[in-house]
Amino acid sequence: MKKLISILFISLGLILASFSPAEAENKKGIHILFPTEIDQASQVVNSNTQAGGYVVVPISKSAWNHLDKWQKFMDQAQKLKIKPI
Repeated sequence: MKKLISILFISLGLILASFSPAEAENKKGIHILFPTEIDQASQVVNSNTQAGGYVVVPISKSAWNHLDKWQKFMDQAQKLKIKPI
């Protein structure tokens, strides 16, 4: 019985050791006023070569119908690995 438990613990240890730890998430974020500022925001958020981060941009009521503008912003955010809020 002890032998079986030892084998199980060793197997479990080997399985857990095979998983690589996830990269630390970049929790930096910045607020911008216009979607066109996303490139500059990326430079600030990713300043330490750690990809990711967040950007907050307000959407005015008059801009709701400009879907092409917001799609371009979302595409650029994905390219720069920034999560828009």
